[in-house]
Amino acid sequence: MLAMLAGCREKPVEVEVGQTRPLTSADRAPKLMATSQERFRGQGVGHGTGGGPVTPVQYGFTKPEGWQQKPGTSIRLLNFVVGPEGAGEVYVSQTRGDLMGNVARWRRQFGIAETTGEDLSKMPRVVVMQAGEGLLVEAKGTFSPGMGRPAEAGQALTGVVGVLADGGMFTVKMTGPEALVKAERERFLEFCRSLQMME
Repeated sequence: MLAMLAGCREKPVEVEVGQTRPLTSADRAPKLMATSQERFRGQGVGHGTGGGPVTPVQYGFTKPEGWQQKPGTSIRLLNFVVGPEGAGEVYVSQTRGDLMGNVARWRRQFGIAETTGEDLSKMPRVVVMQAGEGLLVEAKGTFSPGMGRPAEAGQALTGVVGVLADGGMFTVKMTGPEALVKAERERFLEFCRSLQMME
């Protein structure tokens, strides 16, 4: 009986794949013993107003004195708390969208309802990643971060928004009490200059 059942099983079908495609700059050689983060990097990571998933990169940097680094997240690729009691925060993100959309989102968090092309043209350009350039965005007042966090008066923002080579956006954002953000402004700009995109 067992011999008859074994004989009734279908033989596996071999399928030969002949379809090919040319390699592109997005293709990478497979890495043996890769971690899950390395294997699935870029799948569903990031957020924004347009485009697909954001492929994050690793960053080198010089950490300013007094900043405490915290674990990153899928959105906060670099994450720090600032100030004697950690009342401020700084983080680096990658996102989609455009300059206008990202700047307008930050300004809305401080009650600035409208952002125009003229507003963008008046914003200073600052050096980031040693040779790149980004828009310097600053605001102060009542900060409404969203995500279930309550609005808080007496806060400020200093941030940089720029465009990556692949068309995605990067942001470096510092928020906290107004006096603290003002005191950390130069260290924040030095941090922006020190950033380096790593392989």
